[in-house]
Amino acid sequence: RRDALPAATRETLAGLAGTARAVVDDLRDTVWLVDAAHDDLASVVARMELFAVTTLDGRGSVVAPEAPPARPLPMEVRRDLYLLFTEALHNAVRHAGGSAVDVRIEAEGARVGFEVADGGSGFDPEAVSAGRGLSTMRQRAAALGGTLIWERRPAGGTVVRFRADLG
Repeated sequence: RRDALPAATRETLAGLAGTARAVVDDLRDTVWLVDAAHDDLASVVARMELFAVTTLDGRGSVVAPEAPPARPLPMEVRRDLYLLFTEALHNAVRHAGGSAVDVRIEAEGARVGFEVADGGSGFDPEAVSAGRGLSTMRQRAAALGGTLIWERRPAGGTVVRFRADLG
């Protein structure tokens, strides 16, 4: 039946389906974030790893600790850490021009961090003015008491590095 629809209608329906999937994914993340059963660093790191593997779908690599600490974290910290990470990864996938994206997640004791490196064209974060993504990322990093750095890679692309001591 899909073939009987005009091309423009098929494109519109495909766009709506994509939006609906994104909304469902966002709702799943929200429910996960407020669930007290996931109130530790190990759960957040596992969720970050799953998100990265699913998002990259083989277009890069994901390295995460095998046994991150089960250190308790308040919901706000879990939220800021997870959303900071997902924004960094979304930006890399969206703007890397199809190149591979490599992710490294670190967690030891009270220290947590991640790197998201892409092979795209790179950019200057100070020159970007459209949207709220980078300013929201800076706010989340500050709320976590961490450092957030964007660097151009010599071979092309960008690395986003975040580090914080949650202790």
